[in-house]
Amino acid sequence: MGRFSYISSRTIASQVTFGSFCSIGPECLIGYGEHPTDFVSTSPVFFSTLKQCGTSFSNINLFEERKKITIGHDVWLGARVFIKDGVTIGNGAIVGVGAVVVKNVPDYAIVGGVPAKLIRFRFSQELIQKLQIIKWWDLPEEYLREAQSLIAQQNIQMFISWYEKTKSCESLTESNK
Repeated sequence: MGRFSYISSRTIASQVTFGSFCSIGPECLIGYGEHPTDFVSTSPVFFSTLKQCGTSFSNINLFEERKKITIGHDVWLGARVFIKDGVTIGNGAIVGVGAVVVKNVPDYAIVGGVPAKLIRFRFSQELIQKLQIIKWWDLPEEYLREAQSLIAQQNIQMFISWYEKTKSCESLTESNK
C-alpha cells in the first residue's frame, strides 16, 4: 500500500498493489479469483489445489485463478466497486459507486456502470501527459505540503507551473555547487 492511501471498512482485496494517495471506498471487492469458462466444469475441485470445496481432484493447478491487480496512484474507488482479477487501474482514475471493472482503466479516466465504461477523462490529454511526467505522488512530503494549496484547487496548470519553476530552481542550485 502506497503512502497516504486508505481502505474503508468491509473492503476485501486479494493480490493487489496500491499506489500512493488512493481512496478506496467501503465494501469493495478487489480480485477474488476466477473460474474457467471453457472447461467441462467451473468447479475448482477439478483445477485447483486450494481445496475451496474441502478437497481437490487435482495435484497441480490447471488454471490461473488469481491474477495480480494494480491500482495506480491517486485512484478513488467509490463504494461497492468490484474489480476483476488481472485489471490495472491507471493513475488518477475515478471508479464510480457500484461499478464492475472487467477491463483496464486508463490514467485519469472516470468510469462507472456494469460493466464499467468510460464516462470522461478528468483532464485534457496534454495535462494528463504532464502529470504523468511530473509524478507528483513521488515528490517528498515537504514539497507536497508546500504545494497543498495548488494541489487542492481546479487550476491544474498553476500546479504544473509551480512544479516546473521549483525544479528549475533546484537545477540552478545543483549546477552552482
